[in-house]
Amino acid sequence: QDMLMINDEVICTKKCKELILKSAGITSQRLLILLNAVHSSQYLEVLDLSENAIKDSGVKHLTSILNELAVKTLDLSSCEISDQGAIYLA
Repeated sequence: QDMLMINDEVICTKKCKELILKSAGITSQRLLILLNAVHSSQYLEVLDLSENAIKDSGVKHLTSILNELAVKTLDLSSCEISDQGAIYLA
């Protein structure tokens, strides 16, 4: 429910500059919904996904569109990411 609301808001406005979702219960599956919303956003500069269960699979999804975004600050601290997930970000 909450992810759909965030999705609708970001899709409708497309001008969201900061998205702070610390400890929001986001899993790699929910991250896919979010990534569909922010895909090709020219405005999103800060994305805080810290303290969520993103894991390596979520990082892999994220990196597939990261270069299409204008994100300057990305927080993935405490997201259950292993060394393999860090390699995806490199």
